[in-house]
Amino acid sequence: MIIVTKPSDPIAGDSGLRVAAVYGGVSKLDQFSELKAGGCEIVVATPGTRRLIDLLKMKALTMTRATYLVIVGDIGLANEDVTQVANVIPSDAEKMP
Repeated sequence: MIIVTKPSDPIAGDSGLRVAAVYGGVSKLDQFSELKAGGCEIVVATPGTRRLIDLLKMKALTMTRATYLVIVGDIGLANEDVTQVANVIPSDAEKMP
């Protein structure tokens, strides 16, 4: 399994889109500060969704303008975690299992 810890240029290219990675094992507060300070258009949450859920609860980011939700493979996600994230994005967002 590859764990993304630093989003790199290949994800956003020269588009000017800001990318943030959220993951466990490091300070939530540092990730919170990064998200609040700069915002982002792309969030990579791996592995799983627990850190993303924590940051959503802390209001570090909102997903009200989310266009896509992509869940990749079987990486130990609990159905309730996926449902919790899916419930905060707009109903017309495309959800890809």
